[in-house]
Amino acid sequence: MQPGVDLSPQRERPGGIGLTRRVSLREILSLIGVVVGLIVVVVASDRIAHALHTDEDAIFPIVFGLALAVCALTHPWWFWWHAKALFVRSIIGDRLASVFYLLAGLGLAGTGVVRFRMWAEDVAMCRSALAAATNAHGRMKVLYKVVPRPKMPGILQLLDRWDPLTCERYRERGAF
Repeated sequence: MQPGVDLSPQRERPGGIGLTRRVSLREILSLIGVVVGLIVVVVASDRIAHALHTDEDAIFPIVFGLALAVCALTHPWWFWWHAKALFVRSIIGDRLASVFYLLAGLGLAGTGVVRFRMWAEDVAMCRSALAAATNAHGRMKVLYKVVPRPKMPGILQLLDRWDPLTCERYRERGAF
């Protein structure tokens, strides 16, 4: 027998759910970084939407898209070394992955800006219709019957959900 050679049968160490390898500290920190980042984005978008009395569904894609674009440009380790980012990088390379994430982030932010603009137009329409109402019956009709935008226009129907609101719901949210 040669010294330093182990001829005993080797067994794979049992892992949790079929895992046979150890998870590195970098992978754990990457996962924690992504989770903390998502929590920050959700809380920040909710706070901004409530402060501006606007649509949460418009602010979230803006904040998330800008965060994604910043991550695409700065390459923080918790984003750039995450398993999904590594998968994309292995397929198209580092430079194209940066461009892909940058375009995805700007596209998300653009969708949020369009939706924010539509919200502002709907609020302006409700405000003018309410001001034009001459009596209480007319104001009630405007508040409870008028739906400024019953469906999402164009390609945004595919990208985003739309819950049509009456003027009364806009008013409840503090829009006017």
